[in-house]
Amino acid sequence: MTGLAVRYSRAQLKIQEMAFVIVAIMIFFFIAGIFMLNLWSSGLKKDVEMQRIEKSSEIALKIADSPELGWASSTGICENCIDLDKAFSLKERIALGSNYKDFWGTDIGSIRIQLLYPRKSGECTISNYPECKTITLFNKTEDFHYVGSYVALCRHDEKKGGYFRCELGKIEVSARGIE
Repeated sequence: MTGLAVRYSRAQLKIQEMAFVIVAIMIFFFIAGIFMLNLWSSGLKKDVEMQRIEKSSEIALKIADSPELGWASSTGICENCIDLDKAFSLKERIALGSNYKDFWGTDIGSIRIQLLYPRKSGECTISNYPECKTITLFNKTEDFHYVGSYVALCRHDEKKGGYFRCELGKIEVSARGIE
């Protein structure tokens, strides 16, 4: 009878070992699954952020190509070019109380155009235009995140016989929903 008791305890020990192995394998797969889920979700976060940036850049380029800011000359229409004279005139109009702040939608918090090259400084006013760096069309008080796109900033240069001159610039748009 004692032989039977030994076999019974060995079988029970084998069953317990098998149960521990199965539990260990389940814990391993659970941890591996959590790790894979974490990697997958971090990829989704990056994809969502990239889509937001792309959408915001498209909004900035759409605003740059709008008739209110777009450059058109006798040679044709330039894509992604901003007429600095129009932009400055629009800034002055908005400062006088025009309702262009909501023209591009209520989600747009501010529009800023910056001259990158050649280097200049200061906000554009009537006294220092065109020897300035920044034209802020409007800036609402709400806190938004800026995104931008590179554009050509063109204007008529009276000093050079009325020819047009294009310089490197950036249009920055702040919009709700970009984080």
